[in-house]
Amino acid sequence: MKEEIKNHGFQAPKEILPEEYRFGSSPMEYKVLQPDGNWTAYLPVVEYQNRNGLETANCTAFGTLNCIETLIKRKYNIEENFSERFLGVAAGTRPPGNSPHVVCDAIRDKGLIDERVLPFGDDIDIIDEYYSPDPLTADLLYAGKSWLDKWEFTHSWVIYPSTKNKQKELFDALKYSPIGASVLAWKQNNDGLYTKSEGEPDNHWISVYGYEYKKAWLVFDHYDNTNKKLIWNYDFGYAKRFAINKKETITKVGFLEMLKRYFNYGKIYN
Repeated sequence: MKEEIKNHGFQAPKEILPEEYRFGSSPMEYKVLQPDGNWTAYLPVVEYQNRNGLETANCTAFGTLNCIETLIKRKYNIEENFSERFLGVAAGTRPPGNSPHVVCDAIRDKGLIDERVLPFGDDIDIIDEYYSPDPLTADLLYAGKSWLDKWEFTHSWVIYPSTKNKQKELFDALKYSPIGASVLAWKQNNDGLYTKSEGEPDNHWISVYGYEYKKAWLVFDHYDNTNKKLIWNYDFGYAKRFAINKKETITKVGFLEMLKRYFNYGKIYN
């Protein structure tokens, strides 16, 4: 009997539109940050997308935020831990999951907030509790917008089904950021490396943070055994790179708006 493939929250985009940038042809920043493509020293705190007997199907938020938190630590030496719950609600994620592109655009629209403000706590054990409040409250939305006042976030596709020489594209892109990528979770060979057979669909979204050249890709996951190794010729279905920068200046209007939010709500989290 063929083993059923469990969904973990990755939903492939129906199509990649011309306005959705692609690696090598986008106006994103192209500044090499890790010439060796190894982001191990900057990995974020370990978090799990399934707790308290609850599978959230929110892997596209977990995998994307792991990449962003790693980037911020590398560029600015700031330890961040953002709320996957907030991002899941903002992106309209529900089981069976979401497209990573939708999730990334939700960040550009609604920003991010600290995990402590909307955590995945021990008291949450049903899906409607996890994806709440929905709609997001005014104070949460203002906190997210305050993040957008400080940060500029961009993203582009690196790999998609028609990409040729996926290993080279991924190898090159890792110089600029850790990479969010879709995978099949999880099949392991006799060497302890994770594999995927031809034609099998991806069902999970993770962070690729490095490689052992021509041997394995290093993956940061949000299930047990968070650090995994994938075979070198792994057939990733989709992958994205990211860029994040502090906004150097705040306009007078933006500054006054931040003050208004602070005094009205007292919940602007730095």
